[in-house]
Amino acid sequence: MTVQATDFQQNDFKVTQRASGISGSVKEYLDDQVENILAHRSVNHSFLNWYATNKLTKMQEKQLYLETNAYFKYLPFYVANISTITRDEAVLREVLHNSVDELGTQKSHSDIFAQFLAMLGISQDDIETYKPCQSSIDLNEGIREIYNTPPLERALGALFADETQSAAMCARYNEGLKTRVTMQEHVTFGSSTLKLRSATAMLSTTFSAPT
Repeated sequence: MTVQATDFQQNDFKVTQRASGISGSVKEYLDDQVENILAHRSVNHSFLNWYATNKLTKMQEKQLYLETNAYFKYLPFYVANISTITRDEAVLREVLHNSVDELGTQKSHSDIFAQFLAMLGISQDDIETYKPCQSSIDLNEGIREIYNTPPLERALGALFADETQSAAMCARYNEGLKTRVTMQEHVTFGSSTLKLRSATAMLSTTFSAPT
């Protein structure tokens, strides 16, 4: 399963759809950005392509998913901080909607992911004691800085790219999981993951087309 640009324009893949009523020029601009993101080397990384058809060792799998957990665990907090660099209520509404979606009403996406990790034999103690690679730490610090620092357009653009990229990345993860888990486990993870990283084209209401 791979994510295509058309998946952000129709609901078959369960990604969040754009708000209706945007202008043709804005739609064209955002469609172009989605195409660019999905063609980026981070989405088409050699490891993701390899993992789609090859099985990891138990230790490799553990490291992969603990690093993934470290990557997105605190993202809702970073995203919420975008609200501190804007005075536009439309932007505030969409940013908070994104954070609330991440946190859920009873279980956060982090809680759901922890349940998935348990299915792989990764315990809560493993999660709490794991020390991420320095590259993951640097990535999180970079994301935090972008989301907390003007200009606003850069923060929103980064969020748009992050959500789009993550949907594609998780689809590749699903392919890799097919090599080691039962179909029932795979379906459970697939459903959770699409909720975890459903691409937020909702931010289209806050973007202006380039002049």
